[in-house]
Amino acid sequence: MGALLKRGISRCLQSPFCIILLYFCISITWIAFSDAALERITHDTGQLTFLQTWKGFFFVTATTIFLYALIRTMLNKNIETIHKKYQLITDIPHPIMEYSSQDKITFLNPAFTETFGYTREELPNYSSWCTKAVRTPSSEHQDVPEKGISYDVRDLHGTIHHVQLFSLQQGEKTLLLFKDITEQLAQKQAIALSEKMRALGELAGGISHDFNNQLSAIHGVAELLKEDKSLSKDGRENLDIILAATHHAATLTEKLSSFSRKDVPEFTPVHFTHLLRTISTICERTFNKDIHVTHTLPKEDIFVHGNKSALQNALLNIVLNARDAMPEGGTLAIRLTKDGPTSLLLTISDTGCGIPEAIQDRIFEPFFTTKDPGHGLGMGLASAYTTLEKHGGTIEIESSPERGSVFKITLPRTDKKEDIPAEEEYTLSSKNTPRKRILIADDEPAVQRILAKIIAQRLHHSVHCCSNGIEAVEYAEGESSPIDLAILDIIMPEMDGVSAAQELRKIQPNMKIIFISGFSEEQQRKHINDMGAQGFLAKPFSLATITAEISRVLS
Repeated sequence: MGALLKRGISRCLQSPFCIILLYFCISITWIAFSDAALERITHDTGQLTFLQTWKGFFFVTATTIFLYALIRTMLNKNIETIHKKYQLITDIPHPIMEYSSQDKITFLNPAFTETFGYTREELPNYSSWCTKAVRTPSSEHQDVPEKGISYDVRDLHGTIHHVQLFSLQQGEKTLLLFKDITEQLAQKQAIALSEKMRALGELAGGISHDFNNQLSAIHGVAELLKEDKSLSKDGRENLDIILAATHHAATLTEKLSSFSRKDVPEFTPVHFTHLLRTISTICERTFNKDIHVTHTLPKEDIFVHGNKSALQNALLNIVLNARDAMPEGGTLAIRLTKDGPTSLLLTISDTGCGIPEAIQDRIFEPFFTTKDPGHGLGMGLASAYTTLEKHGGTIEIESSPERGSVFKITLPRTDKKEDIPAEEEYTLSSKNTPRKRILIADDEPAVQRILAKIIAQRLHHSVHCCSNGIEAVEYAEGESSPIDLAILDIIMPEMDGVSAAQELRKIQPNMKIIFISGFSEEQQRKHINDMGAQGFLAKPFSLATITAEISRVLS
């Protein structure tokens, strides 16, 4: 009860009306009781006047001291409350602004200045803030933005921040809290782009497998035809064109399927300076003469650890994109510098039409293109982004309409120099070499025929072909003589190569296995290791690769 009474008195003393009412009651009570008391003490008029005068002085002094103590207590409490509120707002890590109904900014916390760079002197009123920085989601700015709306804010240095805005109306003042979600959106976009790349890779993987089957037949037949000594010079040159085309097509399918993988196989030291000179030369010889190509490269050699073919394709895609941005001509500049002790910075700039800011975040998405139908699938920059990411690099763009674009690429450097390892050589079987029995299982008839032809004509072994794993197992079960080697396609209908290998090993435990596949060796590594296979051939394979691998396994 006492605590409740004390709290009630404390609240009462904080109200101006209650203080005035209390002062009035005390004054009336004092006057009434003090005059009655004096009349009982004395009836002498002079003494009564003297006592009433001093009584008035005493009352004024006492009430002055009381009011002074009361006001001071109230002020201290208000100051303490204001200090706590200010400290609370100051400690909040998010930018906060307070402005009045007269358009005047009354408060900016330190996080606001730290994030956006503006101070009270640079923002005299709320309208100036809206004019300088705020890019609203609608065509007209709202005086009090809706709670939770996402805004774009340009800071003092021109950087765009994506923020979520919360507002609180307090009488004539409005409190705004900005939650910077720039990093969250960037992470979300990066994850979304990564998922798109992975989905594309899964789709491309299936296409590349079937495509590589056809390339294997084309490549194999072309190589066999080239061995014909009666072939004319023009015929040999035409076959060289076919072989080069199949090799390039195989590289493209590998690049497509690499979207679904986090690794890039066959990393070696790459002479990056020489690679850029080659790309610059290609541009000078093939681009329109209205496009001036320049390159600025350091005198010392710079090397990176990576896949040379993949890097070349990625950089070619970027310079081709720059070429397409300059249909009326312009300048393409390639510049390479060191970026710190362990990385390099490559800038590829053009003076073309530029890329609007609204779509710059999407240019690395697969199939996103601004070109007319038939002039691009939107895969070039997406492919470059994926390749550079797998090489531990980054790519950023700075662009504005009619002023051109600048691609900034960073890659880790290496001290190792480019060194192409020598390939192992294997002696081909002669006609006097004991014939081996080889079983081939592949669902593509063209691959069966080319493998059988190469093995019979160049290695002089006996061959039997099957269309799937079940046929291969049934054939092995019906044979009394041992089979020396089984060449099995990993992906086949009815029974795949892995299952077929397991069944064949039950029939003949010492049978040697070579897996073949339209996917790369890295993708099929688990199957190779699990089955203890002796070899692997990635489609499309060359005649030399086939004969060398079979000779190695049989030896």
